[in-house]
Amino acid sequence: MMLTTDPKEIFTSWLRANGAALDSLTFKHSAHGSQSRGTGVFTKSQLILDEAEPLASVPSDLLINNDLVLRIAQEGTTVAAQKLARCIHGLQTADSVPTSGPAWERICLLVFLLWGWTSAVQRLDGDISSSGVGGKKDVEKGDKRLDVDFWIPYIKILPEINGLDTPVLWTDSLALSRLEGTELHAAVTSKRAALLREYEKLLPHLSHLDGTGLITAERFAWVDAVFWSRVLALGAALREFGGDLASGSDYHLIPLVDFCNHSPDANIRWHITDDPSRVVQLRATTTDDEPIPADTELFISYGNKPNTELLFIHGFVIPNNRNNVVKFTPPFIEQKVLRDDDEDEDDENTSNAVVTEDGSDEPQGDELNRVAAENAIQNKMALLAALELRGLIGIRAPSEPEGEGQQEEGREIGPGVEDPTLGMLTESDLLAMYVAVLTADDGFGRLDDGQYVVGGYPLTETTREAFSALVKALPHFEVIRLRVWAVLLEIVNFKLCLLYGQGARPAVSQEDQHSRPDEEKAEGVIAGADKVLFSSPAKDAPDRSPMAPEHVRLAKVEVLREGQCDLLLGACELLQTLQERWVELPQVQEYLAAMQGELEEEE
Repeated sequence: MMLTTDPKEIFTSWLRANGAALDSLTFKHSAHGSQSRGTGVFTKSQLILDEAEPLASVPSDLLINNDLVLRIAQEGTTVAAQKLARCIHGLQTADSVPTSGPAWERICLLVFLLWGWTSAVQRLDGDISSSGVGGKKDVEKGDKRLDVDFWIPYIKILPEINGLDTPVLWTDSLALSRLEGTELHAAVTSKRAALLREYEKLLPHLSHLDGTGLITAERFAWVDAVFWSRVLALGAALREFGGDLASGSDYHLIPLVDFCNHSPDANIRWHITDDPSRVVQLRATTTDDEPIPADTELFISYGNKPNTELLFIHGFVIPNNRNNVVKFTPPFIEQKVLRDDDEDEDDENTSNAVVTEDGSDEPQGDELNRVAAENAIQNKMALLAALELRGLIGIRAPSEPEGEGQQEEGREIGPGVEDPTLGMLTESDLLAMYVAVLTADDGFGRLDDGQYVVGGYPLTETTREAFSALVKALPHFEVIRLRVWAVLLEIVNFKLCLLYGQGARPAVSQEDQHSRPDEEKAEGVIAGADKVLFSSPAKDAPDRSPMAPEHVRLAKVEVLREGQCDLLLGACELLQTLQERWVELPQVQEYLAAMQGELEEEE
């Protein structure tokens, strides 16, 4: 009998041999047209989905977390385990390495994956020194999970570097330049720099796993991408059951489950049970009397994520993604003072400080304004933290107004509408905007004892509800909302300028036109994350060439850009309407007239 060399078959046999149940499922290559999604989970035969019946299950022994990694390092007796132990010990005693919390869990799992990968490569190269001495196989005599060989079937089915297509791993690609104007451009640049710094910091300890230079900066970026595209946070759910299932770990890698691809219309989900022998299950999302055919791919949902996050972490985008969002830091109104001050300094190149009679420097004029602005921003950031508001505000596509014809007649929005932004802002985002635009003229500030005031009234409870109530009680509340619409409109227009400033799409030569994914991207997901970029031509299109990687990347970036443009254009239209409606309000008219009168008196 000939032994199989197919990694998928070896992996399937390994799962079954170690307690996983997947009789109705199989692993196959997943493709959308000529684009590859890598390995996916498929039905083995005709199947009726029933949400009460598990389709597959994974035992606790196959869950990979930092508890397992530390146990291997502490109890493993093989040469490979001793290498892992030296690496972990070095990391635990290093001053600059976090040794608790999610950051430490991530490092442990990165080390585990690199440990398995280097061991697999060394065996492939015939380097028996990594597993034994004198040509003898080095076998773990106790728990088999402490032996690196136990995990090799899982390690070998993971995607290689050329099978990952996240922007962080793109090199010399035109698609990178097309990211300019989007949130991802800065995120990719920052992530690359952070990975390089981390690699250089960890390398002295990672070298215990391999002394031949296998773990390069590129390999470190690979293992980080593998981790983020596959990890699940299970800690809280597992701890609910207590007993043997209780674990200090949150991050987990789950063989089998982590090969499920994503779809907005997922038909299966992962589920935690309280049975120690069947911890994680795959179940149908709904019960359907109609059977699905054999060789049908089953999808889970990675969550309601925007294309920026899907592309950055998983390497794919979803056309017309209803979860798209454009994020930005709170636009504190005091930042304008700082920008104006910086421009004045550039023009004049002079100091605002003057020397007093006793020789000391005393801030004057603009410098006092700058100090006040900086203090106000610090106080606002502290308030956002106290209110547990995120450091980023998101703009989403406004929902369409209900009823036909309202688009032409004008959206039915105004002060009396519960949500005049039509879902463009969440309640927490709107509260963060209030914090950003309130000023001392609104009676907003922080007293010497640390208490905040809004409209001159103390914020006795630092809660969102209490803050919202004080803002809404302001006599000029509608002016505050108008200020929010105006600031948001300025941000939206700026971001549109950034996107349109990148020009038209790059030209594609005539001979490459057939390989562009325009006809495919309208249907579903564009190229999976941890996925291979090439696949064989579809059987029904034998003359079609496989898509070039650059065209795959450009197509994904264009979907990202178009989604952001559509979202921002819709937001721009709505914000212009909101401005027009609010300017007409009597309360706003009276406030603006009073402000104009004060300005004229000052002149």
